[in-house]
Amino acid sequence: MTLYATALGALFGMGLFLLTRAVIGEPAPIIEVADEPTPPAPKLADRFDHFALRVGCAAAAAITIGVLTGWPVGILLAGAGGFAAPSLLGGKAKREAEQARLDAIATWTEQLRDVMAAAHVTAAVRATPRRPGR
Repeated sequence: MTLYATALGALFGMGLFLLTRAVIGEPAPIIEVADEPTPPAPKLADRFDHFALRVGCAAAAAITIGVLTGWPVGILLAGAGGFAAPSLLGGKAKREAEQARLDAIATWTEQLRDVMAAAHVTAAVRATPRRPGR
């Protein structure tokens, strides 16, 4: 049982490590150029859209779960869920715009297919009078 608990703890720790690496990312390789100054590292607020909304949702969710249950893991999970909520629940306009673009490309492709098919029929019709006796 102790080995099982140790393995689960190790897996949980690895998951937290990987989550942290995914959020922070890895540093860019250092390229030394004498003439150009290095650009400043992007701020955490620049890495996520609607950062203030995300932090507010995370804080509200964590505080609510903390007051209602007092469970530390529940507080962490609620905070993570609140931080991810704008991505999971929002973005309807972006999805609809992407779908409209895909529909437009599909319509254009169908029209192109029809034009190409009509061009072959037209070529066949034009070629027919050139072969007498058939």
